[in-house]
Amino acid sequence: MKTTSSVLRWLITLAACAAIAAVLYLYNNKQSAANAPQQPPEFPEMIEAVAVSGTTWSPKTKTQGEVVATRSLTLRNELEGAIIELNLPSGGTVEKGQVLIRLDIREENARLANAKANLELAQIELKRTKELADKKLVSQVQYDSARIQVKVRQAEIQGITSVIERKTIVAPFDAQTSLHTLEVGQFLASNSVINTLVGIDDKIWVDFNLPQQYVNIDRQTEVLIEAPFTEQPLTAKVVAQNISLNRASRSLTFRAELDNSAQLLKPGTVVNVSAPTAAPTSALKIPTSAIIRDQFSTYVYRLSPSKDNKNYRANRQNIQIGGEYGAHTVVTSGLEMNDLIVSIGGFKLRPNMLVNFTPTPALEPAQQGQ
Repeated sequence: MKTTSSVLRWLITLAACAAIAAVLYLYNNKQSAANAPQQPPEFPEMIEAVAVSGTTWSPKTKTQGEVVATRSLTLRNELEGAIIELNLPSGGTVEKGQVLIRLDIREENARLANAKANLELAQIELKRTKELADKKLVSQVQYDSARIQVKVRQAEIQGITSVIERKTIVAPFDAQTSLHTLEVGQFLASNSVINTLVGIDDKIWVDFNLPQQYVNIDRQTEVLIEAPFTEQPLTAKVVAQNISLNRASRSLTFRAELDNSAQLLKPGTVVNVSAPTAAPTSALKIPTSAIIRDQFSTYVYRLSPSKDNKNYRANRQNIQIGGEYGAHTVVTSGLEMNDLIVSIGGFKLRPNMLVNFTPTPALEPAQQGQ
């Protein structure tokens, strides 16, 4: 009986200890949960987005070209002489018909005065001889000789006048001039290089070469011109091509014409030319700013609605591009029409990141398509 009471007391003691331990365990867990750091709320990152749109695209090949003036010439003097008048601006502009240089013509003026006097004398002699011939007082031979003398004097005057005109150099068209160091009084030998004139025109040419596999480009084909100082590519049209391939490079020279009314392009400028190599086809277009590259792939961030249907999740989407043309890039695979992608701000994103943006009318169709 005494043994049973002792066992009972031990059981009650163990049960009390277990209850106390359980209470302490639950209390500690509650305190730990209360003191544990709370998961911070996820705030969306603000970005700009755009819907993938369609475009017409054709594969292009790139090459370099050179800007060529539609009118250009090297100005030379045909005859020698000293400069007595100089109206040629150094690095300026001239108008068609403007006198640029006059050479010394004092000798020619003296010869011209003498020739005019001889002509006057010959005309008087012809008049007198004709009167005598009408009266049968001189022979026909004498009359013909007097008449021929008048023509000889007239031809002499024309020759001297031509020399004077060739010693006066005028601008053949409206043009810009190159730099020079000519001065009044300077003697010019015949055929001296005086200046280079470049016509002031609204159009300008770009000459470029393409390999022989691309020689079937038609006239009026549009090509894109990229110059160092132009923000957007310029559109030009092929207007001519050479008649045969270059034997050394097996390439053909093409000439494209483009607008240059602002006089931005200067002759001799090296530019990049993008010429089509196949017929246009339908393709997808995205902003170039949306593209991100790393050592493994080229990708964009494509957006999909989040669970709350208020924001979006951004995830990487690998793409293949067909070519970049200024602010836009053609995509050949990886996206579909109306896919919503990040256009600006993709550099600060990571996969499955929550994002938001201000909807624009251009984006509404893409959002509805989601």
